[in-house]
Amino acid sequence: AWDEGYHIESLAPPLKSFPHRNFKCPKCVKCSSCGTRTAKAWRSDYTMCKPCGTLFRDRRFCAICLSVYKQHETDMVQCDKCRFWIHARCDGLGEDDLRKLHESEDPYECPNCRGERTYTLMAQALDQLQKEDRERFFAEPVTVEYALATQYHTVVDKPMDFRTI
Repeated sequence: AWDEGYHIESLAPPLKSFPHRNFKCPKCVKCSSCGTRTAKAWRSDYTMCKPCGTLFRDRRFCAICLSVYKQHETDMVQCDKCRFWIHARCDGLGEDDLRKLHESEDPYECPNCRGERTYTLMAQALDQLQKEDRERFFAEPVTVEYALATQYHTVVDKPMDFRTI
C-alpha cells in the first residue's frame, strides 16, 4: 500500500498530484513470487513482476506457496484432483516420497484438496482483502456513535471488519 505522506519523497521526479490508480512506491515494490525489486514491467496491481504475472495468469504456480515455477524445476508433483503442480517441499515431500509417488499408481492429492489448508487459505484471502481496503473502511469495527449518527444499521445488517472476521 502507499502512504501519501511518507513515500512522496521516494519519487524522482516528485509527483505533481497523488495517483488515482494502483500505485506502489519504487522503494516498496517487490514481486511476491520471485522477490525482484528491479523489474522493468509490473502487473497492474504491482504484486508481481510482469514475467511472474504472466506465468501466474497461465496457472503455472504452486497452489500452496503461490510462487510461479519455471520449466527447469523438477521437484514437483501434480495433484490428480485439482491438476495444479505443487512444489514437493510445500507438501513436506522428500526425495524418497517423490520416488514412491512416481512408482505408485495411487492418486496424489495436494494439501488444498485434502482439506488441510482451510485456515491458511482464509488467512491469505483476508490478507489480500486488507491490502485492497485502501480507504480502510473495514479496518476497525463501526463505533456505536458512528452507527447512530449515520443510521449505519439501516444499510448494513451484519457489520464486518477485519478483526471480527
